[in-house]
Amino acid sequence: MRILLHTTAPVLARGFELLSSQDEDLEAFSSDGDIPQLIRTMEERAPDVVLLDTPNQVDFGVLSELGRQRPGCPVVLWVYTISVEMAHHARRLGVRGVLRKDLADEFLLRCLRKVAAGELWFDRALLNSMIQVREVRLSPRERQLMRLIAQGLSNKELASQLIISEGTVKVYLAKLFRKVGVHDRYELAMHGLRSLGLAAGQVDGAGADSMLFASSLLMTQAAGQSA
Repeated sequence: MRILLHTTAPVLARGFELLSSQDEDLEAFSSDGDIPQLIRTMEERAPDVVLLDTPNQVDFGVLSELGRQRPGCPVVLWVYTISVEMAHHARRLGVRGVLRKDLADEFLLRCLRKVAAGELWFDRALLNSMIQVREVRLSPRERQLMRLIAQGLSNKELASQLIISEGTVKVYLAKLFRKVGVHDRYELAMHGLRSLGLAAGQVDGAGADSMLFASSLLMTQAAGQSA
């Protein structure tokens, strides 16, 4: 199995290569360049799976580009932590697994083998949250706010659109975060794009008072996978 690790941390890359060298069935190599360089390495070396080191926030632009350029190659995110919403969106962009960095090395190799074999790999707690379905009842004003947030409007622009003060916008957002169960406006926007069926730029469109916030779009086969 050929594994490509993309990371900007040389020590991490070296450690991963040493770990992989203990198994004669594995061939590990790394890329520390930009995304075009990563894609060139994928084309030249034809890895069975790509392990994407994600020390901070997930870069969805990178995932989209990899999906366009190398759609057949499975990708695993190697993370310290990730929100349910980000994991769901990454899955929508083709990510086949999410692996936490605090797991033992045996799980790292097990994850990569399963993903290379065509399976999915998600932490059990994360997967349970991703497939959980719960109903959230939104008011017409909350639905309107959700649509505007999904367009990326600032608080000032929200206040102008809704004809309220920026202070009131902050109060509305805080209440909406708690109600929907997200931590910031980015996750709220992801909820809006998925749950309201919005494309970027859409504002109008009525919805029922009750909307289903569901993460059940995972492939059915994922239900049995966990770390």
